[in-house]
Amino acid sequence: MTDRTKPTRLSAGAALAVLVACVVGGPAVAAAQAPDGQAPTTAATTVTLEEAIAEATGEHPNIARARADRRAAEAQRKQARANFGPTLSASAGIQFWNDEITFSTSPGGDQVPQLPPPQTPYEEIIAGLFTQTEPTVVRDQITWDVALTISQPLGPLYSIYHGYRATEFAEEAAEEQVDQVSRDQAREAAVAYFRVLQAQALLETAQQSVEQLAAQVETVSVLVEAGATTSSQRMRIEVALAAAEQEVIQARSRVRLAQSNLAVALGRNAQERVGANAVDADTLPGVDGSPEDAVEAAIANRPELRQLELGIEAAQAGVKAEEGTYIPQLVAVGQYSHTEGQGLAGTDTAFVGLSLDWTLWQWGARYYAVDEAEAQVVSLEATQEQTSRQIGLQAKMAWYDLESAVEAYGVAERAVAQAEEAYRVESVRYEAGKSTSTDLLDAQSALTEARNNRNNALYQALIQHTELIYATGRPVTADRLLRGGNR
Repeated sequence: MTDRTKPTRLSAGAALAVLVACVVGGPAVAAAQAPDGQAPTTAATTVTLEEAIAEATGEHPNIARARADRRAAEAQRKQARANFGPTLSASAGIQFWNDEITFSTSPGGDQVPQLPPPQTPYEEIIAGLFTQTEPTVVRDQITWDVALTISQPLGPLYSIYHGYRATEFAEEAAEEQVDQVSRDQAREAAVAYFRVLQAQALLETAQQSVEQLAAQVETVSVLVEAGATTSSQRMRIEVALAAAEQEVIQARSRVRLAQSNLAVALGRNAQERVGANAVDADTLPGVDGSPEDAVEAAIANRPELRQLELGIEAAQAGVKAEEGTYIPQLVAVGQYSHTEGQGLAGTDTAFVGLSLDWTLWQWGARYYAVDEAEAQVVSLEATQEQTSRQIGLQAKMAWYDLESAVEAYGVAERAVAQAEEAYRVESVRYEAGKSTSTDLLDAQSALTEARNNRNNALYQALIQHTELIYATGRPVTADRLLRGGNR
C-alpha cells in the first residue's frame, strides 16, 4: 500500500505526461495521469479561429458600448427631425383671490337715470347696465383658464435643417465606429489566438527537450556502468534536464496566461482559459502587392478616415446652423383659450398670427459662435490629414513587417533541419565516445533554440499577416487569415 504521508515522486516521463494532460488534454486524461491524492487541472475550452472571431465580434462589451452609442446617435437624429413640425402645448391655471371684484352703475332702481330708447346693440348693453339693480361681477374670487397653443417655426427652419444634417452625419459616424470596434476586436482575438498557439508550440519544444535529455541520461547511465564515461558527465546532463523541466513549468504558465488573454479578447472573464486549435504551417501567408498598394487600400478602406470625413461634414453643417441665427426668428402661432371667472372677459377665445423675434445686437456673440464652429472644421480637417498619413505609414510598416517575418520563417525552417542533423551526428559521436557531454548539450541546446525560433517566426508571420489585413482596412476573417491573401 502506498504511504500517503510521503510525497509521490514521478519519473520524468510520468511528469511529462501529466503536464501535457493539464495543458492540452481533457479533464479525464489529466485525472488519469495525475498521481493519487492530487486534484487534476481544469482543462481549457478549445475554439477554432473562426469561432474566436465570431465570439469576439458578437456580444463583446466594447461592441455593446459602440452599439449603444449608435443607438444614442439615432435617437439624437430623430429628436432633431421632430423640430421641423409644429409643436402643440397646453397650459392651465387656477387663482384664489382675496375677494371678488364687482361693478355697479346705480345705487338703486329709483335712481336709475332716464336714458333714451336704445337704437343699437351697444346701446342696449349700456342701458342694461344702468337698469340692473344687482352689481356686475368683474372678477370672481376663484378664476381659472386653460389654453392650447400651436406654433410652427418658419425662420428657424434653416438652422433646424442643417442641425438635422449634422445629426445624420453623426449617426453615420457612429455606425462606422461600430465597424471599427468590431474590426479591433477581431484583430485582438486573432492575435491572442496565435499567441496561444505560439505559447503551446514553445511548450511542446520544451517538452521535446526534456524527452531528449531524459533519453541522454539513460544513455549516459549505461555508459557510466560500462566504464565508458564518468559520473560527472551524467551529472552535467542531469543538471541540463532539471533546467529543461523548469522551462516546461514556465512555458506551461505562459500557455495558461495566453489562454486567459484569449478569453478576455473574446469578452469572457479572465478566470477562464480558452485554448486554440492548431493551424497548419502550410497556411503561412505570402506577401502580395507592394507597400504602395497597402497604403492605397488603407486610405480607401479604413473606417477611421470615414469617421473623420463624416465629422467634418457634421461640423460644416454646424457652421450653417450657427449662421441661421442671423435670420429673423419668425414663428406662426395659433391659440385657443377658455376662461372662467373673469366677468366681462370672453369665455372662449382663439387667435392665429405671426411672432417675430430678431436679436439685432448681442456684442458679437453670434459672430463668434460661427467663428468657433468654423475653427472646429479646420481642426477636424487637420486631424484627418495627419491621421491619413499615420494610417498610410502603419500599412506600409505592416507590409514590410510581414515580408520580414515570412523571410525569417524560411531561414528558421532551414536552421531547424541543420540543427536536427547536427544533434543526430553529435549523439552518435557521443555514444561512440568521440565527443563530450558538453558537445552533446550544445547541440541539443542549439536544436531547441532553432525550434523555438521557427515557432516564433511562424506565428509572428501569422500575426503580422493579421496586422496587415487590419491596417489595410480589409475584413479580418478566419478564411482570409488562414487561406486568403492580404489583398
